[in-house]
Amino acid sequence: KNNVISKIILECGENLWKYEKPDVVGFSIPFPGNFLSALFLAESFKKYNPAGKVVFGGGYVNTELRQIQDTRLFNFADFLTLDDGEMPLLQILRNLKTAGKSSKWVRTFILDKTKIVFKNDYSGKIIPHDQLPAPDLSGINIHKYLSFTEVLNPMHRLWSDGYWHKITAAHGCYWHKCSFCDTSLDYIKRFDAAQAVTIVDWMESLIDNSGISSFHFTDEAAPPLLLKNIAIEIIKRDLTVSWWGNIRFDKAFSADICRLLSKSGCIAVSGGIEVAEERVLKLVNKGITLPQAAEVCSNFRKAGIMVHAYLMYGFPSQTIQETVNSLEYVRQFFHQELFNSAFWHQFSLTVHS
Repeated sequence: KNNVISKIILECGENLWKYEKPDVVGFSIPFPGNFLSALFLAESFKKYNPAGKVVFGGGYVNTELRQIQDTRLFNFADFLTLDDGEMPLLQILRNLKTAGKSSKWVRTFILDKTKIVFKNDYSGKIIPHDQLPAPDLSGINIHKYLSFTEVLNPMHRLWSDGYWHKITAAHGCYWHKCSFCDTSLDYIKRFDAAQAVTIVDWMESLIDNSGISSFHFTDEAAPPLLLKNIAIEIIKRDLTVSWWGNIRFDKAFSADICRLLSKSGCIAVSGGIEVAEERVLKLVNKGITLPQAAEVCSNFRKAGIMVHAYLMYGFPSQTIQETVNSLEYVRQFFHQELFNSAFWHQFSLTVHS
């Protein structure tokens, strides 16, 4: 807690409590690396406002804390929410407002005396993705975001060099069959797309409120047909934007579609080939073949769109020779200029795959 970064984070938090004077603070914790800072800040908020309430949610909570048994976490947080956070948070706020008289909960862990209890007794409908409002950035000074380059990998530069509005075209993954993925969890298995008109309305709202017209689509895998319709809508409205996001190397990304995406402002795509070797690729159940991936990459590159590939090694049953073969296949992709960049990850089995 006493290192330079932690001190800066705590100072920012303390300034925020004094300025906003909140009664409820929510933390979205996407990755394990964010968890410790969330604990520090929650502790800081509790000291500032002992009666205040803290809500934890986000990817780390959804994947790693679904079977939580350690009550000590509730020294920092009052509520842990799972999956989509809109309805759980809305019900928490309603319950706090009515002093518990409403007492309907949506996918929420609470501490009942000395026991952790999971509450999910709300019978109403969830909010469809298409009916969500545009992201609201009021109160956030986006011009203070730092631009820095961690490594020379061009896709990694996109992540951290400059500011990009985060936007999601569809909840979940339209494929949701990869054997290594968290396909049993809501954030993957429940596919719910917004209409292209709605998405471009969100983009226009963000541009109007910020003056910034760069977008990062945070989808698990953006559907080709939806991206096509978004591109048509952007062009129809004569918007000048830059955007990029994650895809599958789906055969639906034809040369014509890729040219259309480029014309609408698409500058880059990232996607998982995972294992560039046919036997293991079938075990991964990615739903693509290497020749198909090569053709799709070629279509994107000819349209002037940068391509980044995710790759893994150490998949169950993968031999050393298959790993070498995969390396050679990737070398050929680079030699043919089908990839601009790639990143290898060591395979790690997740509990929900």
